[in-house]
Amino acid sequence: MNIHNPIEHPEAQPRWRRWLLLGWFLLALILGVYGYCRADQEYYAEIAPLDALYNAAGLFLLHMPGIYKQPNWALEAARWMAALFFCYAALAVVFKLFHREVAWLLHRRLAGHVVLCGLGGSGLQILRALRKPRATGPAFPVVVIDAAPEAERVEAAEAMGASVIVGDAGRAEVLAEARVGHAHRLVAACPQDASNVQVAIQAQALAIVAGRTPRNPLLCHIQVTDLDMRAACQRIEAFAETEPACQLQFFDLFDSAARRLLIDEMPLDRPAGLRANDPRQAALVIVGFGRMGRALAVRAAKLAHFANGRPLRLTIIDQQAALQEQRLLFRYPAFREIADLDVHALDAESLEARRVIQEACDPARFCASVALCPEEEFHTTEIALQLLPMLRAAQTPLAVRFLRDERLIRLLNLRPRDLTPGGAVRAFGVVEDAWLREAVEDARHIALARAIYERSAASGCSPAAQPKTDTAHWHWNQLDEVERERCYQQADHLPVKLRAIQCEIVGAEDPRPAAAFPPEEVELLARMEHARRMAAHRLECGRAGAAGADRPPDAAPRLLPWADLDEPTRDLCREAVRAIPSLLEPCGQKVARRALAPASSALP
Repeated sequence: MNIHNPIEHPEAQPRWRRWLLLGWFLLALILGVYGYCRADQEYYAEIAPLDALYNAAGLFLLHMPGIYKQPNWALEAARWMAALFFCYAALAVVFKLFHREVAWLLHRRLAGHVVLCGLGGSGLQILRALRKPRATGPAFPVVVIDAAPEAERVEAAEAMGASVIVGDAGRAEVLAEARVGHAHRLVAACPQDASNVQVAIQAQALAIVAGRTPRNPLLCHIQVTDLDMRAACQRIEAFAETEPACQLQFFDLFDSAARRLLIDEMPLDRPAGLRANDPRQAALVIVGFGRMGRALAVRAAKLAHFANGRPLRLTIIDQQAALQEQRLLFRYPAFREIADLDVHALDAESLEARRVIQEACDPARFCASVALCPEEEFHTTEIALQLLPMLRAAQTPLAVRFLRDERLIRLLNLRPRDLTPGGAVRAFGVVEDAWLREAVEDARHIALARAIYERSAASGCSPAAQPKTDTAHWHWNQLDEVERERCYQQADHLPVKLRAIQCEIVGAEDPRPAAAFPPEEVELLARMEHARRMAAHRLECGRAGAAGADRPPDAAPRLLPWADLDEPTRDLCREAVRAIPSLLEPCGQKVARRALAPASSALP
């Protein structure tokens, strides 16, 4: 186990500091030469300029040759400036040689810091976010743990002022070395969900040993992308509420970025929505089907239930498309029942890929969107530059994933308006931004999902239209992640429903009157809600080990088409639609009508 000290590298130091050191050195040297030249009248018959320079250089070795009486003012100033320079250089060398030992000594009393497990692409960006100064004071000290970090990432972490421990974060002794029990916050961002869960279990035990209490818990942010594993973590004994030494919070950077993109920035049905008589099919082209691409596909399948009843068309372009598709179907076996999958094993920079994208973005057949999310972003900007003219001609929005800094999108030579949420190109997936927005929860969105749950519990039905169960009596904070996700999905789909009838969610202070839903609109939105619930059932019940896999027998009728449902089952969806205004009211929002727009909306 090795500890790296957070000593700044020369290239990471501010330029003004390097110039100051250089100026200090030159000034001391000049004063020394001048002082020796003036001293020749008192101590020497004559001194050559080179001899004066040689003697002045000796001042930096804490030696003043040839002077035995009181030196003049220039030599006095030069020797003290040289001594200070020598001390600074000596300390820098000592820290460089013994940085691990110094870091070990500093860790012995470290407290109130942040422990970050994982120094991969996501971890490095989370570190950058953590090291930003807080509104209430400076940034927390950060200790990073990684089993096999790349040398470049270690250097980058040290340059940001973090200490790096090389070791397995899932081992108790490694976490103890980072003093997790005395930390303010733990962030587990290892590539594997199981590794992050193991970190949380060990951190819980160390927090108990350290005497953490419910009033001063260890804040644990655990990245777990699998929904069922999140629910399992909440049920295991290690995280029982009887030992609240840790306050556990899950996050998924990939799903968070996908959700914000498809809900807030680039809705699949465009700002105008897809109406009941719209013949087009909503389509999403995903170039690069790694973890981010699969997260986009799953979130799109949960959202894409529109008034015209047409399923989502997903076009996938990836060099390993078959393998990535199998990874998706392994987790969601029923995915092909929800969306039309069109998979192509192609290089993103091939002519055939361009042809596939052009066909999938035909404005007469599809209401299409394109997302570039390759695993490596080296060629992302170049691909976007080549596709942009074709996509603009087809009035197709483009989203570009950047791991490091969304300002790179300026390389696309876009006008300022194109950088706004209403522009033609969106940058998404910046991990730093995603972590910051995950750390500070969207209180309004949570309040809406909670209101949906409480209304469903009061009416004896869960958001997924399942019969009343014991969970309907639970408090929101007692729900597992699967049940909460059902509420979040219903809340996420509200803007899609409202766009279908030319409505939108606005603040309560908006001057427009609150909209009322006539019977025909209630019927339309109820059909959309039923389609969403059927898709959620199929996705959820198809997952291996999912909580809803063993659904009760009377849940089967709720998976039938709308025309085959009985009236009591239809009324469940109608009541959910009629309740939309009352759900928004406690959140300070309401439903208002928008100005009429043509069915086929162009990009702004």
